[in-house]
Amino acid sequence: MAIIKSCRYCVAPKRHPGCHDTCPEYQEEKAEYNKCKERYDKKMAVIGAIHDQRGIQVRKALKNRKRGGYNNA
Repeated sequence: MAIIKSCRYCVAPKRHPGCHDTCPEYQEEKAEYNKCKERYDKKMAVIGAIHDQRGIQVRKALKNRKRGGYNNA
């Protein structure tokens, strides 16, 4: 993911309390960061859903095997 670097070496008088509200460099990097984070979150949501579905199917198969639902060869 992107990292916000515009404020890393920023010192007074440019840097002041509340400068993130008015700094155009920070605003641009923050917007890019939010886009990257949104894409990452969507990707991880899909991966998580697939993982959960696999877990459900495995538990269901194990439950049926204990009952003798599948061939226990």
